[in-house]
Amino acid sequence: MLRQSIELTNPARNAVPTTLVCCSIPSTQVLGMAREGHPMFAEVANLENLDVIDLPTGHWPMWSRAGDLATVIQSAASRAR
Repeated sequence: MLRQSIELTNPARNAVPTTLVCCSIPSTQVLGMAREGHPMFAEVANLENLDVIDLPTGHWPMWSRAGDLATVIQSAASRAR
């Protein structure tokens, strides 16, 4: 169990292709909070290669929309090659 903060120091992490799947909070709100520096989303503003997908399902998309989530993950994995 993690009990302390992790400090990420390698700026190369920001160039890693990233897919953000927004389920409980719409992407427009997440990206707005990232731009504003909200602690939960501040690092998102630094990502250079970001795809954002809205999958409005609530907190557990693997139960409520498993097929849709699988498609999103498969698509993201295919793009990252």
